Amino acid sequence: MLSYARVAVLQVILVVVCAQVYASQDRGYVQHCGGTFTQFTGWWEPQNLTVGKPIKIHLEGTPDQDLSGGRGSVSMYVPPDSKWPQVTVNQDISCDFITSKIPQAFKKYAKDCPLRKGRKYVLEFDYTVPEGASGHVRGKAQLFVNHKLVVCGEVTTYIINKDGR
Repeated sequence: MLSYARVAVLQVILVVVCAQVYASQDRGYVQHCGGTFTQFTGWWEPQNLTVGKPIKIHLEGTPDQDLSGGRGSVSMYVPPDSKWPQVTVNQDISCDFITSKIPQAFKKYAKDCPLRKGRKYVLEFDYTVPEGASGHVRGKAQLFVNHKLVVCGEVTTYIINKDGR
């Protein structure tokens, strides 16, 4: 089920979702926004994203239960203070999903599925920002297991088009 948490959080970052950003060495930080997952942290750099350019992402956390699946939800808010998301994607996640559907860059993490209670997991990867959103955005990713929030992350950032807008 922690695999769900990793994929959900990954989806959040991948679609530029999650909460407050604090500047530090041109780094944006993921804000933990609830759930039972302990010691959840994350960052990406550079803080502002440019379409077509790579970013480095670092996520880590410790599950409070064994995790082999759940339901992930990723939402994007444009502008960031919007009450309702512009886009929301929900996805059932399982160890099978992780080994067969996720991008190649994350396949090396499939061996960790299911995630074990009390073990610290670290996910680091580079990602190229896709075409699509631009401007000031807020994203939120959540993982639910049996309708209970396990982990939540939020980010706010700027996405810059290839032409610099």
